[in-house]
Amino acid sequence: MKGAKKKMARLAAIIALAVVPLLLVSVTKAVSGSASSVLGTVKEIKNGRIERQQNGVWKALGTGGKLFAHDKVRTDSSGMAVLHLDGIGNFLIGPHTEYTLGDNPLNFKTILHRGFIWFKSQLPAGALMEISATNAVAGVRGTRFSVLADNQGVDFCTCEGSVAVTTAAGKTVSVGSGMSSTVRNDGAASTPGKGKALLEKQWRKETARYASCTHCHSKGKKPLDLL
Repeated sequence: MKGAKKKMARLAAIIALAVVPLLLVSVTKAVSGSASSVLGTVKEIKNGRIERQQNGVWKALGTGGKLFAHDKVRTDSSGMAVLHLDGIGNFLIGPHTEYTLGDNPLNFKTILHRGFIWFKSQLPAGALMEISATNAVAGVRGTRFSVLADNQGVDFCTCEGSVAVTTAAGKTVSVGSGMSSTVRNDGAASTPGKGKALLEKQWRKETARYASCTHCHSKGKKPLDLL
């Protein structure tokens, strides 16, 4: 009887030694997978430099570089790059831009800390993306639009579709196709107006603030789809 008990104890110990490492491997893979979910890649670097922040250090990204959930990326003063995020869409990132990615493709919440982004949606039906800026949030389901954020305020311009812009005070305005709206630093949102009229002024003035916009648009011509 004692011999049988010893054999059973040894068998149990062998099974435990075999199973525990497998469990540890499974847990490790699950944790590492959730912490480093690949969202997409840097599709193209058109100019300058783009970097990703890792453990507080900024490191350069090249074409084909992987992008992960919650990544913060930035461009230098001449940087311009296209990011492709699977199931979300393509982003044209302008110069001197800092942007934080979301994680859930069905509810993709992002932050534009500063700079310019032009977004071409590939969102699935029912999905929502948000871009939060200093004093407003843009909610979009399927469209092409841009956001420009700097010390003069936040500009929203829609090429196609409709964007719901909600200010910090809780006011929401709808910016439809071909329209633009500005949320000033005091939090007030302008009534949406025709974006082409705004661009025509910039063509004459050559305002540096709108360089990213006029890079895609030319006088009397349709906008170039850079994505």
